[in-house]
Amino acid sequence: ITKLLKKSNKLKLSMAAMDSLAIIAYKQPISRYEIEAIRGVDSSGVLKTLLNHELIKIKGRDAGPGRALLYKTTNNFLEYFGLNSLSDMPKLKEISELVDADPSLGEQISVFKNENRSDDLSND
Repeated sequence: ITKLLKKSNKLKLSMAAMDSLAIIAYKQPISRYEIEAIRGVDSSGVLKTLLNHELIKIKGRDAGPGRALLYKTTNNFLEYFGLNSLSDMPKLKEISELVDADPSLGEQISVFKNENRSDDLSND
């Protein structure tokens, strides 16, 4: 019983979940297909986990063929990461500079370079 009481209720996310969540946060609204194109692997299980933890939600449907579901972050996402709004997230340029200084920090940043979506970041 003591071991159970010492366990933290803090949500722990896998690297796949963190990757997907970062992609969604910076490129929202985004479809599963677009997430998978960036990650290079199936993301349906990860998206289901993020939906179950209410870190993301379905915003609507894409206008293109198949009318894919579009995902965006939730207020729970903001609370989990201690943010007041999406504009509080580090700018992609800042992250790029960190990665340039230490390439071991992440290889997937290249999909975000030259992408300026700060105008799209809102909490609707």
